[in-house]
Amino acid sequence: LGQVELFRAGLRGRTPSGRALYAIVTGANDYRLDDFNVPMSPVEVVANIVTAVRRLHQIGARDILLLTLPNLGCTPGANLLGSECIENPTPPYADPLRPSELSAIHNALLAEEVAKLNLSGLRLVDVNAVFTALRAASPGTALVPAIDVILPPFQLPNGAWRPMSACLFIDPAYCVDVPAHALGPNALIIREVPAAKFLFWDILHPTTDAHRALGQYLYEELLRGGRTLRPAPRREPGAIRAAAGRCAGCSAVLVKVGGPANRTSGRGCSSCQMKSRR
Repeated sequence: LGQVELFRAGLRGRTPSGRALYAIVTGANDYRLDDFNVPMSPVEVVANIVTAVRRLHQIGARDILLLTLPNLGCTPGANLLGSECIENPTPPYADPLRPSELSAIHNALLAEEVAKLNLSGLRLVDVNAVFTALRAASPGTALVPAIDVILPPFQLPNGAWRPMSACLFIDPAYCVDVPAHALGPNALIIREVPAAKFLFWDILHPTTDAHRALGQYLYEELLRGGRTLRPAPRREPGAIRAAAGRCAGCSAVLVKVGGPANRTSGRGCSSCQMKSRR
């Protein structure tokens, strides 16, 4: 909700472009239980999402993609806590809810509320088919965070050890820069695990190629919906580097699924920004 209000404030009373496409990707962080977040109920989270959609529509948004919540039980974080990855969970659910069941309830409630909105231009897109396919394409490493292959675990002041993939969710101060020798075509991660395909960078965030696969899926969804898409204007390399430089700070490495590692940085970028409630 806060991001929608920031967008509205940035418009300064102007009407947004009628050609703009809006994508709402939210929910996962609202269910986190850690030192930085108190988890919300699915009813609360979905209510916030619906309010965000309404406000966007009031501002002038007329082409909105609303993404469902991926199966939270099929993440390295859930695996670390001993939770099972349950594909397509059905009632009766456990008490307390397991992450996979929580995702299913969230998505069912979201579908019900979206149907009530009856807004033209609003499309609810189920993204779980993408992640199910990616898990099947990377057997053995689907729940292995790429960063844990590169860096050793760290020790907390109380003496407990935690994998580097959990550093951001415990205390960002424990996160270290990835060494340069871990990157590139002859990278350590590729040499030691030549056939590995990584779906996740840390215990929750997908890698670059996972995002690419999701982007391709959404692109095809737009085409199925009859939207005419024009290619973006070509940008010169210098302009691209300049734009990347404006999003620097978190030094994250997003490892390609089945390919060499790529380096990106961006505290505040979508790939590494931690957002709690919308």
